[in-house]
Amino acid sequence: MKTYEQWEKSKLDFDDFVKKGDEIDWYLYEHMVCGLCAPNYDDGTIAQCGEAQFGKKTKKGETLYYSTFKTENGKYYYIGYRADKNKGS
Repeated sequence: MKTYEQWEKSKLDFDDFVKKGDEIDWYLYEHMVCGLCAPNYDDGTIAQCGEAQFGKKTKKGETLYYSTFKTENGKYYYIGYRADKNKGS
């Protein structure tokens, strides 16, 4: 499990510290989802950071991608960049 304390000591960017599928502690989850700004999306199972990481042009405009996290059985996981959940993706 990756922890907030380990990340802080590592001095790495978040994307360099965690990889898709890594379990993270509650403190790191809370910091990424709620500590920087209000979450973009949070249904109690899937949560997305409040700021988009990048966008991709589509036929319908632009799709924004967010750092996304999953809560399962009381554990927290980083699941990578996912399209804006508020747009039905």
